[in-house]
Amino acid sequence: MSTKGKIMEHLELIESDRYGGHYDSPNNKRAINAHSERTYRDADGNLYRLSRNLDEEGRSFQASGPYAKDFVGILPRFEVDGQVAFAEGRSWQTAERMLDEAVGEYRLSLSAPRP
Repeated sequence: MSTKGKIMEHLELIESDRYGGHYDSPNNKRAINAHSERTYRDADGNLYRLSRNLDEEGRSFQASGPYAKDFVGILPRFEVDGQVAFAEGRSWQTAERMLDEAVGEYRLSLSAPRP
């Protein structure tokens, strides 16, 4: 399980949150619309968010970023492994590794010389 301050190769976990999920009856504790997300920062201060709808079938992950701390509006989607939704049914740790690798490739592409 990830903990705040966890440092990967290109990202540091800075926030973790779980929200939503009302209960449809006192006898049924199944959460509805439960959502979990984690926010990461790269070495340049850009933020990335990894999120998962916890009651979605297949439970794939979605990533957003890069964005600044003071960004207002709809977060830009960030493709991981060429997809907006990825790592279906896999663990948070796997999705974190995939995001970290994708951010590393993205940052490397920004520093590559342009023709």
